[in-house]
Amino acid sequence: MNATARVTILMTPREKKELFTQARRAGFDSVGAYLRRKASAPDTPDVAGLDALLAAVRESTARTNSSLDQALAEFAQYKAWKQAQQFQAGGMDDNPGRPGRRK
Repeated sequence: MNATARVTILMTPREKKELFTQARRAGFDSVGAYLRRKASAPDTPDVAGLDALLAAVRESTARTNSSLDQALAEFAQYKAWKQAQQFQAGGMDDNPGRPGRRK
């Protein structure tokens, strides 16, 4: 025969009502059974939901990295073209470390 012990918890009437509501939503007939289950098996995260979220973050990160790589490549092409244009025009020397310096 299993020994049992009573646990008394003080709470407001509103908290008690919420506890009964949570027990019913979880499919328990009694608050005692609900509390025993909660005490013996704490909540575990929704692993499937977390896996889906992680997959979405990975996909989004890959797209973002790809877009950034493309933007940086286009900027490098523009910068090289602009420097070539300025050098051909004779307005600036080919030293990119000192922009705006006249020959």
